[in-house]
Amino acid sequence: MLTKSYYKDTENVIVNSDVDYETKKECLNALRAIYKQDQIGVIDPVEFGERFMPEDLRKDYSANVLSQPKYERKFTRNLALMGRELTKRVLRFRNKIVVQAPEDNFEDNVKVITSIQEAEQIIKDPQSTLLKINGTPYHQ
Repeated sequence: MLTKSYYKDTENVIVNSDVDYETKKECLNALRAIYKQDQIGVIDPVEFGERFMPEDLRKDYSANVLSQPKYERKFTRNLALMGRELTKRVLRFRNKIVVQAPEDNFEDNVKVITSIQEAEQIIKDPQSTLLKINGTPYHQ
């Protein structure tokens, strides 16, 4: 039970924070990594905050996640409880637009464009599609 609730609680802190898109993406990638790649199988909420949360996110993380008694100590990861959480990645926008793709190749196939130069390159690429979505990603 802790496996999924910790993932969701931590994800919510990151997604609802005021940090920029790239910082959110890095934090969410770190969260996914401790579930998918960590060989130990133990999750330490305190260590995650110290290692992967930037300073401007640590206060919210402490207040919303670490303050919960269930996260005071390490716990054993149980991936059977995660369902499809780790097999898909979802990019949400405030206006209820959702972009979803398989986790394994999300970064290769979905990119948030942040500059005119990037947009111009994509327009010239016949293998890509440029979409305009009102709003910024990771707002719920």
